[in-house]
Amino acid sequence: MRDLCKIIDAIIKEIPTWYSHDYALCCNLLEDRKESVMYTAPESMGYRWQEVGTILRTHIGKPDADWKRKIQDIFEDKIQI
Repeated sequence: MRDLCKIIDAIIKEIPTWYSHDYALCCNLLEDRKESVMYTAPESMGYRWQEVGTILRTHIGKPDADWKRKIQDIFEDKIQI
């Protein structure tokens, strides 16, 4: 099973700091989800994955830049963490 905390950490590292549009908010929301994951029962992890996907869709948007495509690849397990 993939470790969502490690995935979130890898995603946060790929968000450029110059992406001021939603950088702080997006990182904070992802960090909050990471903390929630630690206390989530295994059978409820699917819900946490959905939450992270929603955050990425809302605050990162379409993968129209290299760094966005890399985040998408990390989330979709195309890049092993």
